Amino acid sequence: MTVDGGQHEPADADEDAGDEERGRGVGRVGDPSAHDEDLVPRHRRHDDHEGEGEQPDRDLLRDVRAPAHHTTPRVDLPDVRTLAASPDPRPVPAHDTADLHTISTTHPAGRHHRRADATASGLDSAAMTEALASPSAFDRLFEQGRPAVLEGSHQQDAPPMDGGRWPVTVVCIPSPDVRASLDALMREACELAGPGHFLTGRADASHVTVRALEPYRDAAGPTDDATTAWVDAMRKAAATTPPLRLHLTGVTLTTGSVMAQLEPLDEGPWTFMRHLREQLGPHAWYEDQWDPRDIWYANVLHFAAPVADPAGLVAWVESRRRLEPQEVVLDSVSLVRYRYRSDGADRLMGIEDWGTAGLGG
Repeated sequence: MTVDGGQHEPADADEDAGDEERGRGVGRVGDPSAHDEDLVPRHRRHDDHEGEGEQPDRDLLRDVRAPAHHTTPRVDLPDVRTLAASPDPRPVPAHDTADLHTISTTHPAGRHHRRADATASGLDSAAMTEALASPSAFDRLFEQGRPAVLEGSHQQDAPPMDGGRWPVTVVCIPSPDVRASLDALMREACELAGPGHFLTGRADASHVTVRALEPYRDAAGPTDDATTAWVDAMRKAAATTPPLRLHLTGVTLTTGSVMAQLEPLDEGPWTFMRHLREQLGPHAWYEDQWDPRDIWYANVLHFAAPVADPAGLVAWVESRRRLEPQEVVLDSVSLVRYRYRSDGADRLMGIEDWGTAGLGG
């Protein structure tokens, strides 16, 4: 759980595993979201050593650099345990990991994988119950986001600048019914968060970050050579992938966002992430700087101002940590870029679709 902007937000985002929560996502939460901006996660920068250091499935990618022909600046962003995010990675000091990456106690898929791991290990019913009750990546994000919001030290997003969050990103756009649910959650959260925040859950802005592809570049365009390569890789990965099945199971809080929790129902979403990485090849360099995403999520609100009622917002999120599961079927993927928009009192990162491919494996 990159927590959207890029984020970063990878945020995971997230997205992977390990007992140590790497990165700090937004603020230090390794928040999903970059991207989501978003962003949302299980990351820690390779140079951010706390204990055992980085642990990516990226062990083989520890020193990845952009291809020689790539002119986009390489930005040293923080990890994400979240997060969040989505395109979700932000600039160095303000990274929404919620959109990029967060870390679960066992396997990246959280509860679904804890159940599979427990079963494969031959645990008895009592032991399995205990394993399933262990804190998830989303729980960790909440424990990190809660004090940040209450103390007013939460990350505050801003319109993107070159080298920062909200880059060109591969995302899934939810179905109308899921977008309506995300919009409703966002509206409720806004009543307590107050004005000035990025309305990422608006029906015309909501998305599920899959992978951010570079730092933000205002000059990036749909006819760039890199864009052609990204779209080609995305379409190849999509062609062999069936629709992704998840459940929207609740809401959590990161240091930079209010995030809707998405929990995979099988290995499909994780398999697609891996296939996309393989098809991108050297063009996967940007997120290869961190551990893989270990959560799926959709940020509904990115903080961009003081929170009007911190205690009220925390209580609202806490009461919605678990909701009646809503089916989420993602049947296409899109390459998008984000542009800051201000529609009257509303602020958000608008989406430009540069190419969409149906999931049809």
